[in-house]
Amino acid sequence: TGNLIKPAPDYAKVTAFETNPVTARIVELIYPGVTVHTDYFESAFMQKPKLRSRMPGVSTWLPDAPFDLVIGNPPYGKHSSRYSGFFKKPKFTLVEHFFLYYGLQLLKPGGLLVFLTTAGWMRTGVAYQKAKEEVAKLARLENALHLPPVIEATNVPLDLLIFRRHEN
Repeated sequence: TGNLIKPAPDYAKVTAFETNPVTARIVELIYPGVTVHTDYFESAFMQKPKLRSRMPGVSTWLPDAPFDLVIGNPPYGKHSSRYSGFFKKPKFTLVEHFFLYYGLQLLKPGGLLVFLTTAGWMRTGVAYQKAKEEVAKLARLENALHLPPVIEATNVPLDLLIFRRHEN
C-alpha cells in the first residue's frame, strides 16, 4: 500500500508496479502524484499496446526511465507470470533474481537499487552463482543488511540489498 513510496520527497517522480488492482488504487489515492501500473513488473519490457512480444534488448516503454533509484520488495519463488516465457536469456528461475536483474536494467549509470528480499542471495553459493554473475556485469553490491524478524506474517529471513549500477 505504498509504504516504500512514503519517504519519497514531494518533487520525486515515482513509478510503481502493483498486480493487485485494489492495492494499486489505494496507492493512487494516498499518493496522487505516483504513476501506478496495474500489471506485472515484466510488462515494462513488453511491446505496447498489446504486450504480446518483448521489446528489443532491455528496452522499456517507461517514459521516465532510466531511473536514479529503483526500490522494491519483489515476490519470492519460481519465476512464473503471463510474461515469463518472453525472457529466455539470461534465464532466471527465481522471480527475485529476475526483479533484481531487470531492476538494475532500469537504472542510470551510477544509480542505486535497494531491495528487500529473501536472505538467500547472500547465503546461497553455487545455486545462485549464474544469477550473481549476471548481476555483477551490471552492478556492484554496495551494502547488505540481514534484518531481524520484522514481518510477523512470514518466517522468511530477509535482507536489505543495495546495489550501484556500473558507470559504463
